[in-house]
Formats: sequence, C-alpha cells, structure tokens
Amino acid sequence: MNAPFLWIGIPLIFAPLLWLPKRAQVTAFFGGSLALILALLAWFLPVDTALRITDTLSFKLAASFEILGRQISITPVDQPLIALIYGIIAFWFFGAGVARIARRLIPLGLGISALFIASLSVQPFLYAALLIETAVLVAVPLLSPPEKKPGRGIIRFLIYQTLAMPFILFSGWLLAGVESSPGDIVLLTQAATLLALGFAFLLAIFPLYTWIPMLMEEASPYAVGFVLWLLTNATLLFALSF
Repeated sequence: MNAPFLWIGIPLIFAPLLWLPKRAQVTAFFGGSLALILALLAWFLPVDTALRITDTLSFKLAASFEILGRQISITPVDQPLIALIYGIIAFWFFGAGVARIARRLIPLGLGISALFIASLSVQPFLYAALLIETAVLVAVPLLSPPEKKPGRGIIRFLIYQTLAMPFILFSGWLLAGVESSPGDIVLLTQAATLLALGFAFLLAIFPLYTWIPMLMEEASPYAVGFVLWLLTNATLLFALSF
C-alpha cells in the first residue's frame, strides 16, 4: 500500500458509498468516523518506514504513487498537515447531521477533501490548479442541489474560480522562463502579475468577493462555510509552492 492511496484513494472510494444510508445521522457518523480514522493514521502511521509486525512479517507504507506519468507523493513532513485537515473535517462531518445537510455534504465533501489533498501532493505542482478546479466543480452540486435552479451566486462562484486557472497556469509557464533567465525583470513582472490575478480570483480578494454574500443567501450556510474553509486553506498552501 502507498500513502496517496490511503489518504486520497480511500476517501474517493468511500465518497459514493456514503450516499447509500437513508438516515442523515448514520451518514454523519460514518463520514465523521472515517475522517477521524484518517486523521489518526496520518498522525501515528509512519510513511516510508518499515514496521515489523511479526518476526517474519513487516509492513511499509510507500510515499509515492505514479499515475498518468505524474507523481503523487505524501512524505512524513506532510503527515501533520493531513492529520489536521482530516481532523477538522471530522468535526464538520459530525456537525452536518445537526445542520440537516449530511446526506449531501459528506459524500461530496469527502471527495472534495481528497482532491484538495491530491492538489497539495502532486508533482509537478502546477497540476494542483487542475485538481483545485475539479474540486470546485464537485462543490457545485453541494452548493446548488440538482432539483434547484442555480442562482447568480453559484454561477459567479464557478466563473471566478475557473478564471483563476489560466492565470495560474500561464504564470507557472512564465516562471519556468524566469528560472532560466533570472535577470529578465519584464518576464518576472508579467509572471507576478498573472499569479496575483489568479490567486485574487481564487481567494475572492477585493473586488472579486461579490459571490460570497450572494452564495450565502442561496445555499446552506453550513455547506458554504465548509467549502470556503477548505478552498481557502488549500489555495494558501498551494501558493507556498510558488
């Protein structure tokens, strides 16, 4: 087994299964318990270190996994962060039953959480922008149920988050040129400008925040709070890669 499968693959596998329970409290219990178990494993289970179970049997959790030529790697340095993220997600999931949104928030929220963990672990790191955009698309049915017509807030949220992607990808391409010619001030200025615009859209920095109050009026405040908390933290951690 490898670490990406444990903290990314397993949540993605269990996410659709959590649609099956008919009672919201059951979904909240299983979803919160799964997130709590993943947090405890991230805190106590060592990565890339052999564990001796018996005299003849040992177990080692590999740090990396390769898919489509791209590498997803979770190192021991990342484990406290993953433990913190899944630990807080467990509190969100346990509270979702009281908020009466557990049957929609927990399956979709688990998938969104796994995609954000993947965005922090993928190499080359620019592919994180595509994983964040995928998580945003998964968040749309969470914020706007299928039986309800999408409001202006959810549409503006989707547009602004999608507009951030080309800015970030172009800035990453320009930064590759900056590495080869660090004295090119014009290229550095262009890369910094595009990067600032991309993260301004992602983080809803003034004046690009108008979708937040609109979304609060149209969707469940609990679901909006979960998405904003997870999106903001994942974006800030992704920004550190630059």
